[in-house]
Amino acid sequence: MKYRLTRLCLIIGIADRNLIINAMRTLESLTAVNNVLCVQFREKVDSDGPYYITIQNGVGCSSIIGRYTDYTVDRTMILETPSCLYTGIVMHELIHTL
Repeated sequence: MKYRLTRLCLIIGIADRNLIINAMRTLESLTAVNNVLCVQFREKVDSDGPYYITIQNGVGCSSIIGRYTDYTVDRTMILETPSCLYTGIVMHELIHTL
């Protein structure tokens, strides 16, 4: 069985960047199959076009659920400081974006 690697491009606009990146690395590790990543998070580059997620401070903990081909909706994940900045919560919201 083959697994498709999903790469999610990100713009992180909040101060607790290290906690978020560590949660991403943990999620990558937990979803690996036979030591091969199924999900990989990386910084957005200009050539990515409209396919990215913005992570920012806001009210509550939320994110868009799923990826749609040719979507035009705002792909912002909200993590309220400090109440949403726990590894498990960050991972939960990231899973919604898949």
